[in-house]
Amino acid sequence: MTNRIPKSYDIINILAGPLAEAKYEFLRNNQVFSINAIAPDVLQDYGGNADMQEVWYYLRCVIPSRQEQERKLQELFCEAFRFVQEFENWKQIATLAQYILDGGEEYICYEQVNQVFHENEKCIKTHSAHDNFLSYAE
Repeated sequence: MTNRIPKSYDIINILAGPLAEAKYEFLRNNQVFSINAIAPDVLQDYGGNADMQEVWYYLRCVIPSRQEQERKLQELFCEAFRFVQEFENWKQIATLAQYILDGGEEYICYEQVNQVFHENEKCIKTHSAHDNFLSYAE
């Protein structure tokens, strides 16, 4: 954990990881992934245990009231959900996930993530919309 005060987008980024994993599991099991089908307290079931600990740590650092912490968590959770649901974002998430799986590294740095996104942008531009590029992510 860092000593700097987190921004809302920091927490949204943290929540996006387990939400993406949840979305993948829902899609793989032919289930509808909706905001009503998942809540922040079940993200630990999708690899988000440490992520949720970090989110709660940040929320406790900046918001004194438990009720306000929970309200803010729900607000940020909804933002992260919308981010994961956006088609272009989901394509990038799926590409990054495949890169991580193929590489077998436990951690990747920002530069690697940026490179994957940059290469994926070029790939997307060279495929027509009818090529079923990452169609499983739709």
